[in-house]
Amino acid sequence: MDPHPHTAGRRRHRPAAWRGRPPTARGRPDGSRDIEVAHDIARAVGGIVDLDQVFRTAVDALADHLGDDGVAILRCDHHARRLLLAASAGPLRIDGDYAQDLDSGLLGHAVRSGRPVVTGDAADDPRCVRAPGMESLRSEVVMPLRTRDGSVRAVLDVTSSRRARFGPREVSLLGTVAAALEGGITAAGLYQDLGDRAARDPLTGLPNHRVFHERLEVEVARAARHGRPLSVALIDLDHFKLVNDAHGHQSGDRVLVEVAARLTALARAEDVVGRVGGEEFALILPESDALSAYAAAERARNAVAATPFGEVGPLTASIGICDMTHASTSAELLRLADGALYWAKAHGRDVTYLYSPDVVHELSAEERAERLERAQALAALRALARAVDAKDRSTREHSTRVASLAHALARRRGWSPEDARDLRRAGLLHDVGKIGVPDAILLKPGPLTPDETGRVRDHAALGAEIVAELLPDAQVAWVRHHHERWDGAGYPDGIAGGAIPEGARLIAVADAWDVMTSDRPYRAALAPAAAEGEILRLTGSQFCPDAVAALRAVLAAGDLVAEAAEERPWALSGLRA
Repeated sequence: MDPHPHTAGRRRHRPAAWRGRPPTARGRPDGSRDIEVAHDIARAVGGIVDLDQVFRTAVDALADHLGDDGVAILRCDHHARRLLLAASAGPLRIDGDYAQDLDSGLLGHAVRSGRPVVTGDAADDPRCVRAPGMESLRSEVVMPLRTRDGSVRAVLDVTSSRRARFGPREVSLLGTVAAALEGGITAAGLYQDLGDRAARDPLTGLPNHRVFHERLEVEVARAARHGRPLSVALIDLDHFKLVNDAHGHQSGDRVLVEVAARLTALARAEDVVGRVGGEEFALILPESDALSAYAAAERARNAVAATPFGEVGPLTASIGICDMTHASTSAELLRLADGALYWAKAHGRDVTYLYSPDVVHELSAEERAERLERAQALAALRALARAVDAKDRSTREHSTRVASLAHALARRRGWSPEDARDLRRAGLLHDVGKIGVPDAILLKPGPLTPDETGRVRDHAALGAEIVAELLPDAQVAWVRHHHERWDGAGYPDGIAGGAIPEGARLIAVADAWDVMTSDRPYRAALAPAAAEGEILRLTGSQFCPDAVAALRAVLAAGDLVAEAAEERPWALSGLRA
């Protein structure tokens, strides 16, 4: 016999439909009352949006009608394979919280079969399991309560100490009540689902921006009240826009879902993982001081970088952390963590920065706005450079390949990571001045006239003028002089040898290599060996010997492919070396 959690003597506030009705009218149902009783219960729960309140109201209403019988509703936890008490009323009871194995007993039988179960003599029914305190139970009816998809969400359990208490009429009434309850459960469940969706990011299922901030305020207040540590980490995927541009937003969405799964797998039960922006995630780390938070953030950063994301390939993340030793409010905690994240982005990416006033220098709103404006302008210039490349199928991705190769050459020459990244940026923009050259000249399949050659040569100086307001002087010089020759016969200024900035010398070699190994309107691509031979022939006249030596070292070591895999894993097909 099943244990049934009914609370003796509990009578909650009655629905309006039951108030004032004489006891005889609330007695055992007869045929004329069955539909009215079911309708009264349906009306009582119809306007309730809280599922627990639906259960409590229905149990009270039905127990009030049945009089001496016990009534309970139990939720089904299919994941844990358990039935959990939701509400109960009536004379038969088991004190305290109640749970039952979903795979056993009369209740479990009703859930598994999805059909009503009735017993008139529990003592002789092998499906029942006798439990302490339930010796007086004799009759029982269990009605499964279904959701819209047909799954059993809960069970309605009615019990009596009288043998054969529930005949066809009572079972019919309870079946009608169960149907009415299913409507109330569906409506409340929909409302609850809407609330859950409003609190969660629809793509990743993580708490959204609003809920994350609300939870952070609670955690900050708790930490301040009890003097406990608390940290926040902001996580931003590096170069994520390039993923959407190269692979499409569906691939980008799959990456975000996978990142959310990796972060969630690392989180402790008390941690909160949220999605607070497009490619930005955040962690609330209760009971974590700065060093503990740093260790957790490093695990998160490594989890992102460790395994490639399908066709997108490897990605990295930058992380900024702040703890309560530097902040007293949730807004301040986030602001300083965001400052640390900005510092991580500005100092190499794929790194975790812990906020410290000695390390992370906060930027004023004006400085942030100025940097944002500059970043947006640079993005526009890069788009312009891509537009120039896209004019001709043979030059697509030309600037990107030149930038990657120039970066590899700079690293071979012993440049610092920061200076090499600056050269990459200049390489991306080295041909932006071609926007001023007519397409008829750029795409001409035959030899150029002297006037047309002069128009093409103007692009180096024009490009330098275009980038001058956004790039430092050194990078502007690299753009301006990338067509100078080692022997002084180049343009626009005809400078020679060591007077040519080293960055311009490296871009010159990278540019020539990509031009030689790509099909052009006026000739077919050279094989890598032939291109290398041509560059060797021109060493000392057109090209700087040190730059050519760096190129040969890069080609021999496979650094060019490694460079593309690191920076733009989706662009490997564009490399010809």
